[in-house]
Amino acid sequence: LQELSKIGDRGTLNSNFFWYGKNFGFLNNITIKSHLKVGYHPKIWISGEKPSNEYWKDIESNVTVIDVSEYFNVEEFLSFGGNLRIASDLWSFHFLYACGGFYSDLDNFVLKHFPDDDWVVCAPEKEPTLLWIGFIKSPPNSKIFLDSISNLKISWGGVNVFNESYRSVFGNTNSTHEGNLFYPYHWTNAKKLFENVEIHSNSYAVHFYQSKIKHDLKEKYNDINEKWCLRNQNTLLGRLFSWLNNNK
Repeated sequence: LQELSKIGDRGTLNSNFFWYGKNFGFLNNITIKSHLKVGYHPKIWISGEKPSNEYWKDIESNVTVIDVSEYFNVEEFLSFGGNLRIASDLWSFHFLYACGGFYSDLDNFVLKHFPDDDWVVCAPEKEPTLLWIGFIKSPPNSKIFLDSISNLKISWGGVNVFNESYRSVFGNTNSTHEGNLFYPYHWTNAKKLFENVEIHSNSYAVHFYQSKIKHDLKEKYNDINEKWCLRNQNTLLGRLFSWLNNNK
């Protein structure tokens, strides 16, 4: 953790992501572009080989890429029976403890800067006392993350572990800000992204729930791209894509 803090940058205009694997897709691409559009500088912390496909090459020159394999080896974690979701959670806890700042999943499309508060962590309206970890903004050196690292097991999800640690420090797991402005709909409704739905005009972000979408769409997932957005401009994804490409 001390070594990680040396390469970390706590700059307030950085948004930090973790990536492993070659399948950097369209939704990942436009997520990065959304962070760039609102004025964040994306830093992608990679374990293993860099992606090389078109969606990666399209954004690579506009981000800072940091190889963290020396500090966090996903292959080793997976060899012990862990899965990629838990590996990502474990990395985020390590990073936020050592560096603090704004950590985000790579399917968290942003619409404006997050509030300038020490902590930004929210729950959806459906589960108002279950804080989600698709993004977290925090100060460094929080005991919450040390506890989460200690208690995370290779077969357990990180959400409940984080919530237990957070409650032990703050005494509650209430959203720090209005949750529906960060998670406009629940993960079980991930397909709303492809429907003509409105979100609040003050929304900060739209979480895509990429794993759920992949599971639901199966082979049709690869049909979601620029052309799909142009053909379906009345959908939420179509409107987000149009906003992203509007230079005004």
